[in-house]
Amino acid sequence: MRWVALLPLVLLAGATAVPAQAVERDRAELDVLFVGAHPDDEAGSLAALGQFKVRSGVVTVTRGEGGGNAVGTEEGPELGRLREAEERRAVGKAGITDVFNLDKADFYYTVSSPLTQQAWGHEDSLGKLVRVIRQTKPKVVITMDPAPSPGNHGNHQYAARLAIEAFDKAADPKAFREQGLRPWAVSRLFTSGLKGERTRGPNCVSAFTPTEPTDRVWGVWAGAPAYGGQTWAQVERAAQREYASQGWAGFPDVPTDPAQIGCDYFTQIASRVPYRVDNRGPLGILEGAIVPGELPLGTKLSAKPSKYAVTAGSQVKIDVTSSVRGPVTLTHLLDGLFEVTPSRFPPMPSPARRGSVSVSPVAGSPDPPRH
Repeated sequence: MRWVALLPLVLLAGATAVPAQAVERDRAELDVLFVGAHPDDEAGSLAALGQFKVRSGVVTVTRGEGGGNAVGTEEGPELGRLREAEERRAVGKAGITDVFNLDKADFYYTVSSPLTQQAWGHEDSLGKLVRVIRQTKPKVVITMDPAPSPGNHGNHQYAARLAIEAFDKAADPKAFREQGLRPWAVSRLFTSGLKGERTRGPNCVSAFTPTEPTDRVWGVWAGAPAYGGQTWAQVERAAQREYASQGWAGFPDVPTDPAQIGCDYFTQIASRVPYRVDNRGPLGILEGAIVPGELPLGTKLSAKPSKYAVTAGSQVKIDVTSSVRGPVTLTHLLDGLFEVTPSRFPPMPSPARRGSVSVSPVAGSPDPPRH
């Protein structure tokens, strides 16, 4: 059996009825969890979340009380309550029934993730998110872009950093033991968005070009039928208009021409399960975690590199953990650029298998992308 290794991070392997508004509960068991900083941060992913047709929830670190108000005079806590209500109505249109808030303070706009960390407090914020993950047991977590790219809100960066760290900490039995909760290992972790060229129309699911060839990106076309004669793009736009306090009530209609409707994109950060890179659309994001692929659900396959930069003359050790019985052959994305030693693990009878491979660039090849 052959699986593709994503270097340097991971190994590969009808209409919907929706509620009018999400409700607040202490806990729920979820399939997919979105982690954002403010109410409305999930708004650009609702077409995809609705198409998953599984139990989804949203974590919002703040209630957005530090933002503007286009519809009234409310500010501070009153504005936070207003924006929370907008969010619950909005995500309810995509079938999301659970919203969790970490009760951190929203404040003035900043592009600084370190300033956000100082304001929110790292250990307390991380512990609260780990608690939500352990209580709700999502198989897939989606978050925002953690990169300090131009214009990227510092709150968004830091919310994403929390989600990425919580992916590891929630599964660590030594982390936050005082919570009294069992560890929970999320199967797959994504950020929303795509760095690269994108297209519109049904082919946007596969017709895109990531800036980095090692990125694993999935597209979910928003032109698919939803409910009430609408496309998911129309449902997403109706949800976005619920955020009236942010001036979104006047957003224009989305195109009705399928060729003009785009995709929601998601870039995989880590995976603990096997999946196929050619399984496109919403099911490809859920494969191995919520829906079966070529191997049964519950199959584990993951890799952890000793470092995240591969340069000419260097060598990276990748520790591989697999629950697959029998021999497994590892291949990599950039054929001809890397040497992988060994490329094949021998059969092992134990259900939990561990091994290591060493990766080094082929002599004379250009430096691969850095992550």
